[in-house]
This record gives sequence, C-alpha cells and structure tokens, in this order.
Amino acid sequence: MSFTSTPNAIILLQIITESLADIATVFDPKSPSFETLKNTLIQTGPFKENHTYNAHPEIITYIQILFLTGLSLYSGILMSSIQNITIKNKLVTVDWGNQIRENLTLGKHDAAYDLFLSYYQSRIFGKRHQHTPLSTLTLHTLHRLVKSHIDLLNTTEKRVNLLYENKLELKQLFQEELQQDLLFVLIACMPDTQINALFLHIQSFFPDNLEIKSSDGNTININLLLQSPSTDIQYLLGKVRIYLELYYSPDLPIIKHITQSKTKEFLIKLTQNKQVYAEVQRNLNNIQEVQLKPRKTLYTLFDTHLTLLLTQ
Repeated sequence: MSFTSTPNAIILLQIITESLADIATVFDPKSPSFETLKNTLIQTGPFKENHTYNAHPEIITYIQILFLTGLSLYSGILMSSIQNITIKNKLVTVDWGNQIRENLTLGKHDAAYDLFLSYYQSRIFGKRHQHTPLSTLTLHTLHRLVKSHIDLLNTTEKRVNLLYENKLELKQLFQEELQQDLLFVLIACMPDTQINALFLHIQSFFPDNLEIKSSDGNTININLLLQSPSTDIQYLLGKVRIYLELYYSPDLPIIKHITQSKTKEFLIKLTQNKQVYAEVQRNLNNIQEVQLKPRKTLYTLFDTHLTLLLTQ
C-alpha cells in the first residue's frame, strides 16, 4: 500500500516520539525528575490534588504521553480508531468521531484535560473507569495496557516473519481463526491495485442492497463503496476498516462467510503471482522495520520504566 497522505496512527506515533525528547530526564533513574515522579506515585489520592504533580510540567507531560501511547494500538496495528489527531504549540487535539473532540495541552492539567481523561477512560478502559480521578491506580491500568500491546506485537511479529519467509504459510493462516491485526497487516502490504481488486472481487458476491452504518452514523452501500478504487490512504483505510467489520461480523453470518471464503480464495491465488508476492514480502519487511520494531521499542521503554516506578 502506498501512502498519499499520512495515517492517523503514524501521526500519533510521531507526536509521542517527538514529545518524549522534551522529558528525556524523567526516564533516567538517577535524575531528580525520576525521583520526583516516583515520589508523586507513592502519594495516595488524585494527582490533581498533589502539589508536586502540579508544580512539575514534565511529570504531567510524561503521564499524558503514556495515555497517548496506550491509544496508539487501540483497535489494531497501523489502524487507529481515531478520526484525526493534530498537535500545535503543545495542544494535542483528538477527534474520536461522532462529533466528539477532546484536547490536552502537554505539561498542563486543566479542565480540558479532565474531559479528555473522562472520555479516554470510558472509551479505552470501559465505562466503569469513566469518572475515576487520575491517580497511581490509573498508571497501573495503563501499564497493563502497554503490556498487552507488547504481547500483540510479539504474536503479530512471529506470524509476519513466517509469511515473509514462506508464502505457503498463508494457506496455514486460513486453517485457523485469523487474528485481525495480522489480516490487516497482510492487506496493508498488498499493492493498491490488488487491494482494490480484492474488494471488487468480494463485493460481486454481495446483495446489491447490503448496507452498513459508518462510525459517524451515515448509511453506506457496501457495493458502491468497494467498487470505487482509491489510492488515498485515509479513504483506503476506511474501506479496509469496513471490510474487516464484514470479515468478523457476528451479526451477518452469510456475509461473513462470503467475505472470509472469497478473501482466502483471492489471497492464495495472489501468492502464485511471483512479482506481486515479492512486493508483498518487501512491504512485510518494511512494516517490520518501520512499524513493529519501533513500536516494540517504545512500549518496552514504558514497560521497563513503569516497572521501576510502580514497584515499591
């Protein structure tokens, strides 16, 4: 898949990595910033009521970046569920879709950040966390989330390696329940022409009146959507997202069966084209180097650091 615009998941990772440079000392166990953060976490009660927390913007920034890191693998590798994310003068704005937009200012805990935290915890952690004040308990939850990200990356990385080394592994994948993230990576590694061809092939077996609700509440005719070719990455990712909904749909068993069987048929045939599969292999290697390994480095950094901070 070639990029004609930058996916939100990539923008989010760029925001995280660039912001980490401003708080590098927090990660040094011998630094005063690390000790200040650790002492803050020892205290009970909400951080917002803690004088040390409020007096140190780098601590606030660290926790904000940790929240963004937790968000970076929400809904899958390379495919953030957020509609848009931007940063300007340390103001990070997250568009969640459905006309829900929240923002935070790095290094500042204000009313807008409280609203962000409330929605984030409801969306990512579940409704029971929606009104939980930010505290050390929240960081424990984020730590578990980061660990789950590492587990997902490890699983995906192993299968991607096998696909890269042996195209026959693709047939084996379809003998079991195919992990959604792995399927997405495989689709993303196909040339644009083949992705569009896959969608065109599948939709020809769907009824003409098949419709689905988009994240913003609009009704979409699936055939019309999948018939239209695209090279714009955001639009194409949107189509892949809907395709995955059909592939794993518990409510449309016949459509699910058609999507899965025709995908298997198409992809296995694709492996017979040496030139096309060679491009898939190059893209698989590129995803390893550009996406999976850097993400794993980031998540491992936070995992190691949080273990030091939260171990009493």
